[in-house]
Amino acid sequence: MVIETGIIVAGTGYAGSAMARELASDPRENAPFVLLDKGHGEMLLDVILSEIGEVAGALVVRHGEVETIKSPCIVLATGNISGLFPGGDWTASGDGFAIAHRAGLPLARPIIVDHEGRRELRAGVPC
Repeated sequence: MVIETGIIVAGTGYAGSAMARELASDPRENAPFVLLDKGHGEMLLDVILSEIGEVAGALVVRHGEVETIKSPCIVLATGNISGLFPGGDWTASGDGFAIAHRAGLPLARPIIVDHEGRRELRAGVPC
């Protein structure tokens, strides 16, 4: 079964939740959306591109099943890559960066920042 929606929000933690709350605050003003919350076992696996290279949807896991969702817009609010290092949170595994890279999106230059008493490597996808 293929689901159609306006926006897919692939989120982990604070950023993804904040975006989903904003989108849901007034459904009359916002496009319909699907929130994928990695903390609840939902994940974006890959971006599906059209023949001309535009976003056409995503391959996702929800409720233990792989699904295809048609959408012209995907918001990657998947956090940083701190989960790749000892003591890091598994939800910040860098999967959003890998998905963006596979889709051919440029990534911003990574920087090291001090966050809550520890150093983290951060990067992003320019918007």
